[in-house]
Amino acid sequence: MTTPRPARPSSRQRANITRYFAELAAYAREYAASVGRDIQVSGNFFNLFDNYYALEPAVDVIVTEMRNTTWRQPAWYRYAAGFGGAKPVVVVENPYGGVVPKLVENLKRGRAYDRFRQSLYEAAALGVNMSVPYGAWMGSVIEDAFYPPHHLATEIQSFLAGNERLFSPGTWSEVGVVFSVGSSFRAAPPEVMGDNRLNLPSEGRDPFWEACETLSAALQPYDVVFFPDGELRPDTRTVEDLRRYRTLVLAGCAWLTGRQAELLGEYLAAGGRLVSCGPLGENLDGEARARLLAHPGTLAVGPLELSLDQLEGGPQVVVAEGHTDAALTLQAVEDGAALHLIRYDYDPGGDRVPVLDRLALEVRLPFQPAGATAHSPDGTLRATLAPAAGGRARVVLAAAGVYGIVHLPAGDAR
Repeated sequence: MTTPRPARPSSRQRANITRYFAELAAYAREYAASVGRDIQVSGNFFNLFDNYYALEPAVDVIVTEMRNTTWRQPAWYRYAAGFGGAKPVVVVENPYGGVVPKLVENLKRGRAYDRFRQSLYEAAALGVNMSVPYGAWMGSVIEDAFYPPHHLATEIQSFLAGNERLFSPGTWSEVGVVFSVGSSFRAAPPEVMGDNRLNLPSEGRDPFWEACETLSAALQPYDVVFFPDGELRPDTRTVEDLRRYRTLVLAGCAWLTGRQAELLGEYLAAGGRLVSCGPLGENLDGEARARLLAHPGTLAVGPLELSLDQLEGGPQVVVAEGHTDAALTLQAVEDGAALHLIRYDYDPGGDRVPVLDRLALEVRLPFQPAGATAHSPDGTLRATLAPAAGGRARVVLAAAGVYGIVHLPAGDAR
């Protein structure tokens, strides 16, 4: 017997689900208040599919089970952070969709500790929270549960809790990558909603995900900026929300609302730069579309042709010395910035992420950092700070392991 793939919800289904979910959430809060309780509402927004974005205003905490759990998924985590905005996002691994069964077996043999550290620290470094899988169900076929070593889970959570002041949903990212919910409704094939336990790649390459992967691989900070469909969730963004970005990347934005086209026009008029990867606003009338594409601040390239030299002012982070497979964010903390670096350089033979002796990053921020303080789970990470060309700050890391945070308190403003 073949299990049919779930179809994309119809527009009527989406509308009804949005309405009833909001009613249920409101009723739960009202009833709790009537008995003297204050509750927070959430739900399992599976994989944070675009269908759930209209429900996000009705919840207080966003919880999602991943469709797939892999060893490296920075683009998905940045998407998740963009979906949640200022709200906390809690991610739950898919216990049988991807690498978890192999990880469980290795942990039982005292191996893959750095792999487990990567899985939790990656989420934290990229703006969300990964739940500790203590007894997670592995499915009726595997008939097992995911119990990581207690001391390992405690080590990770203790470091995260001890440095909570260095985490923030806000960032100093100069690049915003727009995710168009309306375009996704019209373009995503039915199999996007289906099961994919083997992490099989899709037949086609998606411009949005390609753009995010390109930036992540180049150690560039970026935010995912959600554009709603305009009906299930109305447009509420203003030009002030976008002006902070030097560059907006519009990858896979073939459909835009009229208000979104106006907003992008206001952003361009304020001096912003648009990089359009592939078709842009094909549903708009010719004049509105031409105003965007013909503007001198707009660069139109192929769907998969985003490059760092297209960004206004060039890359925000330049790797001046060293090499590592990693991703980073520049999170906006109360007194400056926190540079979070997650490394993926796992050595299967040595069963660890080898320590990186030296990595020099030249970082552009709206202020000149007054210092650099390193924090790492093993306490060995060191950081020094020096000025660099073009008003950048040169941050030199030594003895970098799986994960590290460099606190950069603000000095003089630009």
